[in-house]
Amino acid sequence: MERKASEVGSDDISGESIEALMSRLKSMVEQNGKFYKKNVECISSLMSQIKSMYDELKSEHEKNSQSLVELLQQSFGECENSVGNATVKFHELNKKFCEDKASHQQAPLQALDDIFSKFEEEKERLFMQYEQIRKKEKSMISAIADKVAKLDKSLKIQKEIEEESKLLVQTLCLCQWTPRIPP
Repeated sequence: MERKASEVGSDDISGESIEALMSRLKSMVEQNGKFYKKNVECISSLMSQIKSMYDELKSEHEKNSQSLVELLQQSFGECENSVGNATVKFHELNKKFCEDKASHQQAPLQALDDIFSKFEEEKERLFMQYEQIRKKEKSMISAIADKVAKLDKSLKIQKEIEEESKLLVQTLCLCQWTPRIPP
């Protein structure tokens, strides 16, 4: 029957030889060393898994950030093209309106009203189209911002896990069992 080191007292020294006590002490130290090695291996394995997960998250975050930039550039380009097209159409309609107005000064008032109403309708349609594009762009930016926020949160959590793992390693390394030898 083995006893723990804390149970070994001065009364036991008289009953056992010093060599037996030394042998038991050596056995306990070897068991503690094996436990320490297992802890170190376990912690090393966990650290490599955490590093791997961190690297994956970082890579995914970088990929998503790059996709976000490309998507925003594409969206901006589409929006810019739409605004450019709308501006060209507006100027064409305005020019046509001005030409028609100049050439039809003598035309009945109804013809001018028709042209003006068509101009207003086209202007309103283009304005609505512009507003729809702006709303779409805002929703895309919001969705992308949400994704970026989630990725940032994931990275923060990963960093916290990493810091806690480091603290755990330090704690386990500092908490090694040291045998008490009676005086």
